[in-house]
Amino acid sequence: MNIMKAVKVAVLVVVAVVAIKIIIGFLVGTLSMVFTAAVIIGGIYLLYSIFKS
Repeated sequence: MNIMKAVKVAVLVVVAVVAIKIIIGFLVGTLSMVFTAAVIIGGIYLLYSIFKS
């Protein structure tokens, strides 16, 4: 019984760690995508303003 409890706890911990890693990875990926988009838009705007003047 105690071994089964230990196994259940271990599985829960592993699942929790994996879920946290996936969530953090998703957040980091989303942030990097947003940052890349902002850099591209900023670069285009900068070029446009340079050529316009």
